[in-house]
Parts: sequence; structure tokens; C-alpha cells
Amino acid sequence: MFHFRRKERDAGKRQVRQVDYAKGGTLLHTAIEQRQWKSVLSRMQHSPHEISTFVYRTDTSCKYRLLPLHSAVMRNPPTLVVSALISAYPEAVSVKCDGNLPLHFALKHGASLDVIQTLTLAHPKAVEMSDDDGNTCLDIFSSNKSKWNKDTEKDSILNVLNGSVILDDEALQVTPVKDVPAKKSAAESHDMKTTINEEGWKKAGLTIVVVGASGDLAKKKTYPSLLYLFDDSLLPNDTIIWGYARSNMSHDDLRNKLRPFLEKTSC
Repeated sequence: MFHFRRKERDAGKRQVRQVDYAKGGTLLHTAIEQRQWKSVLSRMQHSPHEISTFVYRTDTSCKYRLLPLHSAVMRNPPTLVVSALISAYPEAVSVKCDGNLPLHFALKHGASLDVIQTLTLAHPKAVEMSDDDGNTCLDIFSSNKSKWNKDTEKDSILNVLNGSVILDDEALQVTPVKDVPAKKSAAESHDMKTTINEEGWKKAGLTIVVVGASGDLAKKKTYPSLLYLFDDSLLPNDTIIWGYARSNMSHDDLRNKLRPFLEKTSC
């Protein structure tokens, strides 16, 4: 499972970052817009500052100012992506963007029961809060019921919003909150890996050429990063890594040179 780390600042001193969509926005926002969830997780890991960056758009055809979490819940994301975004930037669940909390957007766009459950657990008071048009979560759900096909799922969401029960993952049956143990990270990781394995790229081949294969940058950054990708099952099954360098050394010499740096990698 992914573990996202960021340097914490005093909440009162947090710098608000925002980027104009017309100038490219952020790569994280673009990946979310395109529903490239594997790329979203990768970008979160490598550019964590983008998780708390607003992307705004001011042209006449479409105006908004959104955080990544708000944008993601409108696009039927995997639950793990939502959990990762909340874990990396917990304040996002209580921030209104364009007059809506993430839970409001999730209900307006037919997010899955697991996503709605994750948002309510992260910010229970959101259930009682209205959007800027004065609509409560129950009002929003009632106006958008057609976005969910299963009656059992609709009933379960209603129960979640009423604060009495949450869903059992497998059977779409409601279970009392007090009887439900905390979800295990291994189970969340399995869910995401299942989604990743269904994508075509996982079965495709990949050839990586490392230029300067014996250099300082390669041993300290490139190879450890590749090891992280391998450990998180984010490399295709048929991956070949070629190294090019001017140094006169054997394969064993190169392995011995890299080994101390790879052993420091916390996989």
C-alpha cells in the first residue's frame, strides 16, 4: 500500500497554493480529470504539494476552484484513492469548494457507497452541513437517487447519511457501526491492485533505459524509485531494464555498487 509523507506545518501558517487551469493546472488534477487512478497515486507520491493545491478555472464555459479530493469524488474513483487523498491532506474533507464539501459533490455525482462511507467517517459533521444553496446531504441524495442502480445501495447510503449504519463491503448489507472493525490497509491495497491488474498496461511490456547507469543519480534515485514501483506492483509483468554507462565494470561490480543503496530502500 502507498504511504504518503509530507512535512507538516502549523495549521494557521499553511500556505494556500492555487494554479490556473489555463496555464496547465497540476499534473495531479489532470490525472484525476482523465480518471488515470494509477497515475494519481504515483503523482501523489512524487509531488505531495499538489494534494493541497487548488486548481481554478475562470473562462466563461466552465468556472471552478477545486482541491484534488473534490475533483476526484465527482469521477467515481476507487475508494483507496479517496482514502489516500484524505490521509495526505485531512483538512480537505472540511473545505468547501464552489460551495460544496467533498461529500456534497460525491452525492451529486453518484459516488460509490464505499466512497460516501469513507467521507462520512473522515468528517462525520459533514452529514449535517448544507451546501451553499441550502441543500442538506439528505436533500442532495433525494434529488440524485437515479444515479445509483441498486435499491440496496440506495438504502445503505440513506442509512449512512442518517448516521446509524455503514455498509458491509461484500454483501451490500448494512451493519451497525459499533460492530464494524477498522478496515485493514492490506485489504485496501488488494482492492487497488485488483483495479490496476484489470488495466491493459499491467499486461503490456515495458523497456526502461537508464542512461548513466553507474552514476550517482542512478544509484541514489533511479534504482530505488524503480524498486518502489516494483514493490507496489506498479511495473508491468514483462519489464526489462537496460543500463548504459561509460564506466568499465562487470555486471557483478555494478550490482555490488548498487546494493547498499537498494538495501536502504524501505520496501
